[in-house]
Amino acid sequence: MSGTPVHIHLDAVGGIAGDMFAGAMVHAMPHLRDPMLADSAAVLPAGTSPTLVEAQNGSLSGLRLTLPDAPPTGDTHYRALRQRIAAAPLSTATITHAPAILHALAAAEASVHGVAIENVHFHELADWDSLMDVVAAGSILASCAGATFSLSPLPLGSGTVKTQHGRMPVPAP
Repeated sequence: MSGTPVHIHLDAVGGIAGDMFAGAMVHAMPHLRDPMLADSAAVLPAGTSPTLVEAQNGSLSGLRLTLPDAPPTGDTHYRALRQRIAAAPLSTATITHAPAILHALAAAEASVHGVAIENVHFHELADWDSLMDVVAAGSILASCAGATFSLSPLPLGSGTVKTQHGRMPVPAP
């Protein structure tokens, strides 16, 4: 990014998901579209391609990053996902940002489950579309070099949610 410094504020009224983050950022800055789609496609199995589609949620509409016809999930251990990102032909800055995002998620999982980071097995980040979202976010951050970001407080919930680790409190760790 060049010229006037840009500040991006994310208002996480209902939380935030990777597909919605990518769609919102491309909607606001269309020049992010092609590099983000190219980087995202680079970590996916042959024959799969990410797309941006117009989506409707209640009375709100916007872009959403999707992965139609995704094959079955591959190895979902942190080390395998990290290696897949490392082996992909990503843009130079994305090579730094995408693994950092994955590492932050793995560190949180390792802490919550009391395991070494190298032993993290993702359940909630197990599908190809989740890996695509991580790389898309890394690509977007790389393209927004020099921008500052802020995030509203995340909404808190109550009760429990069923996960592959059993019932957990909301918000989940």
